[in-house]
Parts: sequence; structure tokens; C-alpha cells
Amino acid sequence: MNYGNCSKCGYEMEGGFLLDRGDAGYTYQTTWVEGEPAKSWFGTLKLKAKRILPVKTLRCKQCGYIELYAAKEKGEGRV
Repeated sequence: MNYGNCSKCGYEMEGGFLLDRGDAGYTYQTTWVEGEPAKSWFGTLKLKAKRILPVKTLRCKQCGYIELYAAKEKGEGRV
């Protein structure tokens, strides 16, 4: 798949994703959440009714520059 060229050096980009580690070593794909972070009474982040989109990551094969993009609205997830 062609991901275009790096905005820094002009070389070819490659697709990938970032991992977030959760409890017990489980791993998750990085996501974007709308709005500002707010903690619940239990100390966890409030996510109810917020848009949550997976983050697409592109990396330059030459210089290593990384670009992050939230997925498009179509197919977005909600908690």
C-alpha cells in the first residue's frame, strides 16, 4: 500500500500502529478520545458518550519521522 512521502525528508512512508500496555500485560491499539480528560470518582478516566477513534501511524523508512492520524468518522466507536 502506498502511504505517500515523508513531509520532512520526502522518502517513502510505511503504515503501522502504536501499542498501549494495559493491566496484566494486555496490549491495545492507541486511540484518540474527544474532549479533555476528566477523572471519575474511582480515579479512572470518564469515557461515556465520547468519540473514540483508533490512531493510524505512519513512519518514514528513511528518517524515522512519525505521523499520527485519527481514523475517519465512518466506523467510529463509542463507549
